[in-house]
Amino acid sequence: MTGSDENARFLAACAECGSVYAALEHGDGDIVPIGKPDGCTCGGTTFSKVTDDSNSNPASTDEPDRLCDDSSETPG
Repeated sequence: MTGSDENARFLAACAECGSVYAALEHGDGDIVPIGKPDGCTCGGTTFSKVTDDSNSNPASTDEPDRLCDDSSETPG
């Protein structure tokens, strides 16, 4: 490793839908999701770095995250 932050990976959120991807920042400042050179699956091409103290996800709500709520499902 060279000790450079040039290839540092971070999380980036799509400005259109809020989807989060592992990303890299190019030298010109463009943030590009790793493995998604054409942008987000929603078509968005603008991303911002996700930080621990940010609430910049435009798709977020005040509702708590629910990873799995299968209480309404009935066995079939």
